[in-house]
Amino acid sequence: MTYQLFLPTPPLRSFIDCYWVLATHTGSLPFEQRVPVDGRADIMFNFGSHYLRSDADGSPRTLAASHIDAQRTYPLHIVQCGAIHLLGVRFHPGGLAAFTREPQHYLTEHTHDLAVVLGRKAAVLEAQLYDEQASVYAQARLLDAFFMAKLNVPPGWQAAQDMLSQIYTSQGLLSIQSLSRDAGYSIRTVDRLFARLFGLTPKFYARIARFEAALGLVVATQMLLADVAAAAGYADQAHMAREFQQFAAQSPTQARAARQFTEMSNFFKPFENA
Repeated sequence: MTYQLFLPTPPLRSFIDCYWVLATHTGSLPFEQRVPVDGRADIMFNFGSHYLRSDADGSPRTLAASHIDAQRTYPLHIVQCGAIHLLGVRFHPGGLAAFTREPQHYLTEHTHDLAVVLGRKAAVLEAQLYDEQASVYAQARLLDAFFMAKLNVPPGWQAAQDMLSQIYTSQGLLSIQSLSRDAGYSIRTVDRLFARLFGLTPKFYARIARFEAALGLVVATQMLLADVAAAAGYADQAHMAREFQQFAAQSPTQARAARQFTEMSNFFKPFENA
């Protein structure tokens, strides 16, 4: 199995975290991965076999075509058999808003056809990527050119990013009232700004930030789970366990045993050196 990760060209790095390729050249055992909630959107160019993915209600759904997964409030469970050839675009929270005029809350929770969100040229891009799939470097250049041509930073972007940064810096403990007051906005204005640019509320991102802080301690340390819960700002260990179930479909103990979510920005991290 081959895994490669590429950074986009510098002007895109505020919006796109990375491009990645995961591939096997022959049939393989089922590839299985759990993807936690992280408030990001992803593009999946699928040049391999179809795969099964759980939806919000836990029911499996077969996906074969390339698509955009918008930001979600539920985790995913992916199972793929046969030849795997995936090319991904991993956005930062809100990053997709710089390449589409669609308000992000219209996209949240759903899987979308590429052309619906990115326009008809997305189909041309997919064909070019398929032609160049032997060269991941050529694919990265094609992606850079496509997204540079579409880049249009939306109004309020920097203010929203500054507020999001404060949410993550405080590990979700900064109150939305304080966040809004310090930014000079009303709570209602902040909610509308987040809905348009991020597709989720600031309170939900605060939950994500707290979960990621707890997850980092769970998988990287041997701290008692009660101490992890306290350090991450949860009311108690039971509260943290409920959040882990909603955000990762696993208990903290299961996440610690699996150790597969160590780096949130790269959900295929376990295969980097495969």
